[in-house]
Amino acid sequence: MRNIFFRAVLLLSTTGMLLGCDRELPLRKLPTQLILETYKPTGELAGQQSITKDDHVYQRLEWLLGSEKTGWQQNYISYKTGPFIFRSENLIIRCYSDLMIIDITNSGHSSSLKKGLPRLLQKLGLPESGSM
Repeated sequence: MRNIFFRAVLLLSTTGMLLGCDRELPLRKLPTQLILETYKPTGELAGQQSITKDDHVYQRLEWLLGSEKTGWQQNYISYKTGPFIFRSENLIIRCYSDLMIIDITNSGHSSSLKKGLPRLLQKLGLPESGSM
């Protein structure tokens, strides 16, 4: 009986460690165009605009993702909307004041990764209030 209990605890511990391991961001490069959505604190859509490589927010996002390739964790939690979301066909990037969540769909497989990034909105040149 003890042997079975020990094996079960060992299996659960190993599974927990594997799920909590840091991962590398599988995103190779950003699409050439993104939709930037801005949300009110109530969750209502406040506005949206198309951004491309020429936009400073796009350039900051691209730089940030390039410099933060490692340390991502699997995300299993649903978060409220916004305040800023970047969207394209197979990509959703949710930006909060100190957290980024990236949902990627490739060939029918989807993954959701998160990473704590202090002063994220400031680094992207986005206002803390959520209005642009």
